[in-house]
Amino acid sequence: MSRNAGSTIAPERVRSATALRIWPQYLLVVAATCATLLAMYFGLLVGLDRTGNLPPPAIVNSSCSDEKIQWMRDHAPDQPNLLVVGSSVAWRNVDSAEFTRRDPAVEPLNGASCGLKANQTEFLTNYLLGRFPSVQTVVAVIVPEDFSGCDKVHARFFDPDAVDEYAFQRQWKYGFYFRYFDMISLVRNAFTIGAMRSGRNEFDSLVMTRFGDAPLYTHKDRGAFYGPFAGYDASCFAALHRLAETVTSSGRRFVVATSPLDPDWFRQYDPDGAVRDRLVAGVRSAVEGTGTQVWDGSRAFAADRSAFTDAIHLKSSGAQQYSALLADALDAKQARD
Repeated sequence: MSRNAGSTIAPERVRSATALRIWPQYLLVVAATCATLLAMYFGLLVGLDRTGNLPPPAIVNSSCSDEKIQWMRDHAPDQPNLLVVGSSVAWRNVDSAEFTRRDPAVEPLNGASCGLKANQTEFLTNYLLGRFPSVQTVVAVIVPEDFSGCDKVHARFFDPDAVDEYAFQRQWKYGFYFRYFDMISLVRNAFTIGAMRSGRNEFDSLVMTRFGDAPLYTHKDRGAFYGPFAGYDASCFAALHRLAETVTSSGRRFVVATSPLDPDWFRQYDPDGAVRDRLVAGVRSAVEGTGTQVWDGSRAFAADRSAFTDAIHLKSSGAQQYSALLADALDAKQARD
């Protein structure tokens, strides 16, 4: 039995000695592989960046929202005194140059992004006011879509610390591509970001003015596109009420402006005007007692179908006309106050 025991122990010692020799080699191979993959990934980022095809880091994981954060990093004014907020209608349908034409002392910043619901606009506005204390007037541009489904989205749709570090502290940008690593999203967006930034993708253009507006320079349209309205969500109006209290209690002026809707959409989905009327009534009720001003731009803007790209977005020429009316309304309301 002693010989058998010895013969059993010997192979185990051989295996242990072999493992001790192989283990460091295995770790070295793993480390070298990881280093190679990291180097290849970094090389890909640099290559895409140099060719203009590097998407912004996926802090929000939405091309337009992340591109807006990128724009903030590179172009945001130091001391804006007028802040435009809202969803894509505020981003696309406002030509902030109209404000400066009437008053050169106005320094606009369009802080709007796409796809935002009212509670997300509340979150974004509070964030921007914390970073731009020079703002004296906040203008929220809205459509019915902004007040539907707030209960289905997260109001806090980005990490404020990450945006601080990227956009305002201007930390090393490539580090954010490692922090928010998503190779599939990166590669997919790399194929489309160039066309969006150049405006060749006319409906999803990421071309922005020096104020952060993103007008749609196109002669095409997509028809009604959005279809029937899903219905209002009370929590959206509650978010607007909180925002109105926050803005006005800080001594700032708050104006809520409805954005135009395509007349064809009205004929198909809101022939009696109930959807539009309920929005204005809901807004007035939500901001009552806060000192907020409400301007019904949807009624004030009279234009035919040719001014629209879809149910809610204006072409650049229509945006200029609407913004001129909005600027006049702001001046008129200021004079009355």
